[in-house]
Amino acid sequence: MEILTPEYGLIIWTVFSLVTFIAMTVGIYSILTNDFKDSKTKLAWLIGIILLPIVGPLVYFKNKRNIIRQQ
Repeated sequence: MEILTPEYGLIIWTVFSLVTFIAMTVGIYSILTNDFKDSKTKLAWLIGIILLPIVGPLVYFKNKRNIIRQQ
């Protein structure tokens, strides 16, 4: 049961936190650099990524082409 030691837990949470931070940073950068027709849409996506740090970037990147195409 070595996988349950605190050292592995710390490594797992550190990697998870880094991946979440990187996804949020890339998502925010992508939103800020893309041209949205409506500024409310841009603001809504920014708020969504900031308030939902795990789900927000995943949903944005999954729907990014459809969002940009609709503009």
